Amino acid sequence: VAVALAIINVMWLESNYAFGQRNEKQTRERFENASRKEEADREG
Repeated sequence: VAVALAIINVMWLESNYAFGQRNEKQTRERFENASRKEEADREG
């Protein structure tokens, strides 16, 4: 089940990139912001 969900997730992301709904910079910024927030929550 996990592998199937991972494949679906990759296909969804690729389709968003292909049709211009998302770009790499936007995605990277979201992941970096989430990572910073998670680190701050651990420290707090």
